Amino acid sequence: MGASKIISQKTIIAGVAIFTLIVLFIIYIYTRDTPKNNFRKAKKYHRRAEKYYEHGETELADENYELAREYREYAQEQIKGDHI
Repeated sequence: MGASKIISQKTIIAGVAIFTLIVLFIIYIYTRDTPKNNFRKAKKYHRRAEKYYEHGETELADENYELAREYREYAQEQIKGDHI
């Protein structure tokens, strides 16, 4: 009875460790510096800017449009191979 408890605890610990590694891997894939992810970020900032303009917050909208432009340009440079 005692041995099965230990095996069960070890199995749970291993499962939690594997789950944590999978979550970290997914976060890495989603946030790494690739053209696809940078275009996604540009799209996100562009949408935010549109919402800010709808609510009359032009300064925040302009900042978000600028971020969108920067991410878009950087992604295009990555595709061309011009980035460092």
